[in-house]
Amino acid sequence: ATAGVDEEGDGQEHASPKWDSLKVSRHSTSLNPSTLGRPTLLTSGSSIASTLHTPSLSLVHACPQLTCRGQCPEEVWPEHWGLTLSQCKELMEECLRDPGWRRTNTIHTLVEDYVKPRTRGTGLGYALLRNKAAPLEVSVMVSHTWAENAEDFFQTLERTVEPEEVLFICALSLCQNDDGAGPTIAQQLGTLPSESPFKRVLDHILQRGSEVGWRWRWRFWLRFVPNGCLVVALFLYYFIMGRVHCIPTFADQCAWGTLRGSPQALATMYIGELCIAPPWDWHYGPLYGVYRPLQYVALALLLVWVALLLTRERWLGSFRGRMVAVPNHQCDLYARLWCVYEIFVATSEGVPVELARTLAPAGRCRSSMAMCSSGDDVARIRREIEAWAHSMTGIMRRGSPSVLTAAISSVLRATRKPPSKSSGSSESAESVAYTTVDAVIGIVTRRAHRSVLYSLLGCVVPFSMLSMAIPKGNYISSEQLFASAVCTGIQNVIGSGV
Repeated sequence: ATAGVDEEGDGQEHASPKWDSLKVSRHSTSLNPSTLGRPTLLTSGSSIASTLHTPSLSLVHACPQLTCRGQCPEEVWPEHWGLTLSQCKELMEECLRDPGWRRTNTIHTLVEDYVKPRTRGTGLGYALLRNKAAPLEVSVMVSHTWAENAEDFFQTLERTVEPEEVLFICALSLCQNDDGAGPTIAQQLGTLPSESPFKRVLDHILQRGSEVGWRWRWRFWLRFVPNGCLVVALFLYYFIMGRVHCIPTFADQCAWGTLRGSPQALATMYIGELCIAPPWDWHYGPLYGVYRPLQYVALALLLVWVALLLTRERWLGSFRGRMVAVPNHQCDLYARLWCVYEIFVATSEGVPVELARTLAPAGRCRSSMAMCSSGDDVARIRREIEAWAHSMTGIMRRGSPSVLTAAISSVLRATRKPPSKSSGSSESAESVAYTTVDAVIGIVTRRAHRSVLYSLLGCVVPFSMLSMAIPKGNYISSEQLFASAVCTGIQNVIGSGV
């Protein structure tokens, strides 16, 4: 039995005798599912139970792609099936120049009509074909669906990843042509999920990150340090302005401003001619009390922010290995079982996972409902998930303090289905398995929501303090509230703040 592919467009299985005789026959053995070391936990009444209880499977080890250097073929494994953002943009530009290209084309259409013709007969995926002289080491694993809009997908990647990062995108990294010139998709995936290209890439990212050390593990939080210093600095500076109604000058002086204008303009000082370029008369006086040291604290934090930005690569490290999940408006990301599996493996192994910078929803977290077209893929992925759930249940019983197990425990309590020591039914184990995976994916979604919240706070907090710094503002009046907030923000940043 072959491993099969997703219905989103990985293609159909075709025989490739030449490649089979070269690469696969020496690895193929007959294997019973019971010898896989993964418990089959689904009940007999489950929709995929018949798939899980097949009498035998043919174990096919995952195969590499082959490139020719000189006279000898060289094996290239998935961790080097990468391509850069600029190469993705070049492919997209070629597609846009084609008169037959439509804005509504999906990733599936892109692969069928543009990627396969370019790679036919080469035995290589598009990524390795572009970089066969010097294969690129992958640093970012991209999880996506094949039903999403192709243009939206690449635009989202432009907003999310850096130009120098190397991406693994299954649509472009795997050899999609089952034409006998290279490995089929089933041969690249292998029978065991642990040998799949996705797992190999995530393991490679984890290994590289472990070599970097704590800076990589804590990068998600460390990246907020510079902006945190800036937010606190602006907050303190504008707090002084709001309390004493003057602008600190960092010379133990404070500037008081008086607007010049017609009586009509002064009556509505935040609207009209006095908003964009207000004429000010300045008067200076000493700054007293606790506000004097506060301005120097604000200045020190501002200098720390500048220093951290200038030395970012040194203290944060250049390696940003992670997995990026790309939601879309066309279909639910979590409805695709391979996406669920990739996010689950990355989070359970400790590889950072982030949602791409898009307003598209990630969908509902129901891993038990996720499917793919191949029954063998469904069977092996679900075995992997359920076996992992068994190990996590043991960890939670021992009281592991990790964030992951704490999140899983809270989800289990919320669903009122805690893992029972005495429960040995397959139904209970199945429930625990998919609830734990939902908890894992929920961690990723919550992190994305927190990132958006931090970004909003970084803008709202200084802006609010800045608006409150101008005296005579009538913030009780609903008519003046919005205009004064916008106007004072502009005139402070452009005028008084300078």
